[in-house]
Amino acid sequence: MRDFCAAKYRRLCVALVDAGYQSLTLADYFQSGGLPLEARRVILRHDIDRFPGMAIPLARIERELGLRATYHVRVPATFNPAVIRTLAELGHEVGFHYENLSKSRGELVRARQGFADDLAQLRTLCEVKTVSMHGSPASRIDNRDLWRSRSGIDDGLLGEAYLDMDYRTVLYYSDTGRTWQEGRFNIRDHIPDGQSRITGAPVVRTTDDLIDLIAREGRNLYLVAHPERWPVSPGGWALAGLKDLAFNWAKVLIRKSYAIRTR
Repeated sequence: MRDFCAAKYRRLCVALVDAGYQSLTLADYFQSGGLPLEARRVILRHDIDRFPGMAIPLARIERELGLRATYHVRVPATFNPAVIRTLAELGHEVGFHYENLSKSRGELVRARQGFADDLAQLRTLCEVKTVSMHGSPASRIDNRDLWRSRSGIDDGLLGEAYLDMDYRTVLYYSDTGRTWQEGRFNIRDHIPDGQSRITGAPVVRTTDDLIDLIAREGRNLYLVAHPERWPVSPGGWALAGLKDLAFNWAKVLIRKSYAIRTR
């Protein structure tokens, strides 16, 4: 079976259920106050960067298997009222995938106002309790810096998906770059520097590697999957692969340009 397709994502979800994992949304996690080690909990997060309709097949797979996930939406890039309502009706959490600091080119006051406006627009359709930064790889600005000089997350939110996670109790894996292994194709979608984490975390590259890990270990997991990377059709799979290839090498060039500018 091809990796990074909807059928493979179903197999991943089945593996979680068969291994006895209980799913949590990000809101569930923040409200719980943390997780005990090896509790067989999985936090499923989806950042909808492009093509919002591609989130629906994954959401239906999860609903069918009794799993709940968090879907973060960009405003306005992937703000689709019909999709957002469907995700909420399927029992999933909908949050905000913000990028206001990079859009404002680092102007903090303008970014915070834009954040508040975008959040308010999303809240006209659903309750929003959590947010995650959009990596914006073409920008040198880290959107998480929106929270610098503030005492914490506010705006009626429970937490930020990167900054407020205790990585000492969860193994974090993201499909960024079309691999579950953190590497050169992943500019920002990883555990922030300076935050404590589980030492000696198993390295996984493919979804089959991740499924094997699920079957043999009971440690808590925090999994991030981008819906546009998991298409239903073979044609969509081929197109997604070509796009990932192009984006990956673009990220390599962007990193090289950052290095040149800082010399």
